[in-house]
Amino acid sequence: MVFIVGGKAQGKLEYALNIYKGREQKNPAVCDGAVCTPEELRQAEIVDHLHEFIRRYPESELCLRKDAVVICDEVGSGIVPLDREERIFRDRVGRTGCRIAAEADCVIRIVYGLPVYLKGEPDFHETITKATYKKHVSHIGETQNCGKIKP
Repeated sequence: MVFIVGGKAQGKLEYALNIYKGREQKNPAVCDGAVCTPEELRQAEIVDHLHEFIRRYPESELCLRKDAVVICDEVGSGIVPLDREERIFRDRVGRTGCRIAAEADCVIRIVYGLPVYLKGEPDFHETITKATYKKHVSHIGETQNCGKIKP
């Protein structure tokens, strides 16, 4: 299992899709935790928004494929919510993430689209890193020439 964490809108899903390109698999089944059922979660090759699944099914036991790529927003780094339910949610996501990270073969934190390997290193590392690096260097070079960064 590969566990990918990071902040919102950091390129986690794009990186996960690149993992499947590195594995030479086309069109992996992506399950969005914001809308999927527990059965869809069990069958998914890529699980996106695991934190939203946890919000929707707080007492559910997770059942994930051993070869799944699991993506979760990091919700525990920041301001402690005033709302008690939001604090409980944040703690639940953190504890679940700890358990998944312990079982995962590889744990990757994505920061601005770039991988930081926290545990293990997938066999497709070189392919993914070169593709990601090339994309970002090209984009940064373009923005430096014009002096503007587009959101």
